[in-house]
Amino acid sequence: MAARQKRDPAYFREWRRKKKERELAGQFAKPLEFAASGAPDIEEGIAWIEAKLKVPNGPLTGKPFRLPDWQKEWVRAAYGPGVREAGLSISRKNGKSGLIAAVLLAHLCGPLARRDWRAVVGSLTGPLARELRDAIETTALASGLRERIGLFKSPPPGRLTGLYGSRVDFLAADRASGHALGADLAIIDEAGLLPEAKRALWNALFSSISGRDGRFWAISIQADGPMFEEMGQREGAKGVHWRKWTSDIHCELDDRDAWLASNPGIADGIKSMNYMEHQAERAAASPGNEAHFRAYDLNQPVDPEKESIVAVSEYARCIDPDAPGLEGDLVVGVDLGSTVSMTAAAALSLDNGALLVRGAFGDEPPLSHRARADRMGTLYDRMQREGELRLYPGKVTPVAPFLHDFFDEIGELGRVTAVGADRHRKAEAIMAFRDAGIPHLPVQWRGQGAAATADGSHDVRAFQRLVRTEALKTRGSTMLEAAIASSVLRFDGAGNPALNKAANNARIDALSAAVIAAGLGEIVTPAPLLKVSVI
Repeated sequence: MAARQKRDPAYFREWRRKKKERELAGQFAKPLEFAASGAPDIEEGIAWIEAKLKVPNGPLTGKPFRLPDWQKEWVRAAYGPGVREAGLSISRKNGKSGLIAAVLLAHLCGPLARRDWRAVVGSLTGPLARELRDAIETTALASGLRERIGLFKSPPPGRLTGLYGSRVDFLAADRASGHALGADLAIIDEAGLLPEAKRALWNALFSSISGRDGRFWAISIQADGPMFEEMGQREGAKGVHWRKWTSDIHCELDDRDAWLASNPGIADGIKSMNYMEHQAERAAASPGNEAHFRAYDLNQPVDPEKESIVAVSEYARCIDPDAPGLEGDLVVGVDLGSTVSMTAAAALSLDNGALLVRGAFGDEPPLSHRARADRMGTLYDRMQREGELRLYPGKVTPVAPFLHDFFDEIGELGRVTAVGADRHRKAEAIMAFRDAGIPHLPVQWRGQGAAATADGSHDVRAFQRLVRTEALKTRGSTMLEAAIASSVLRFDGAGNPALNKAANNARIDALSAAVIAAGLGEIVTPAPLLKVSVI
């Protein structure tokens, strides 16, 4: 058996690989410029980075590596006593890859090197993991340190080895579900882009530091990743350091103060104002590029890969503290939730474009529990304080009492011309209207599909026109704004849009109702057909 193994080419490849690792681990028996024993001194590490490393590419190629003050402050805090988790939320192209490369090199062949030190770096995809691995290698090459690290590309995305048996393993989220290697430092790059489906990977990387009493870093744009968002919400908790550079989601694309707030690297020459000008002009010229610009260059909580129904900034332009209230002829959209999700209704004035939205939950579980499950932070509490969200007794969202109260409210303001609701929930809606004591409603049953002639596509486009022409008049609605921010469109093969409710929990029901109302507003002729009275 042993003889057959020795004749096996695969056996010899693995034997040579392990031999190279052993040789490399013993290649530098003596410390370099700094001692390699005792607790890591991050000040020594920063001094070594700036004394020994060179910039490998870009406008500063060959120049000494300099950590800007904001990077130094973050690294010092991340290595602070008792800090277990450290998060860095920042726009792209602000030097985060260079920062990661520099710190890991200080651990592999600099003053932070310790015997058998381990790091695991998780990236979103294999190419991104290789890009970070290559950034470390090219930095070492530019700095004359390439012979001090070993590079192993198999198994992909590979690993790097350094002094005293130290090593950095790279992991791609699209190829793995976890990692069994114990780590002194676990890093998730582009953590904000990790979806809920990768929570097990996130937890596995966090668990990898348990046996070594290690540290966990998450570095990324905000995007829409739930685990990264949860980490940010724990800012100030024991053992958590969090730093975020971002701008107001309502800011204009050409707001230079917003650019600087989101990109500290601009002041340090890492990222250029010319680049920001070009990207802002590109986003302004094509609304389809706006989400990408806001996510990657302004570090706003936007998923760059998903298209929202409209940008929050477009909706914000419709807000006017002196906007008129509901009056005249009204059209109403109703979105029936499931037994435990939100039921919502929206009334749109055909006379002045005013829009009113309301939503409802049962009061069990508590609103704070719902907010946690739906990743809404304190927004549900705010909606309730502002009168947009109503709670009713019980675990099941009570549709009939909510509709009774809603039509009672708008009945004092105008005349209901038509009501729209999802035709797939027709039987439930008819029963709810009956139980609410609202007779003789002129209901139009709307589809939710995406096609050239589908109700869903028509209604989405009607809402987009209402917002983008600023025909919508509102004094501001937390409920609608949150729903717009969370919205995702789906498309048929010809590019016809519809709301993708499957991508959300209970957060876009108010938008669904408003979209139906906007669609009705374009097909219903204004006429004083009905003054609703609730029996």
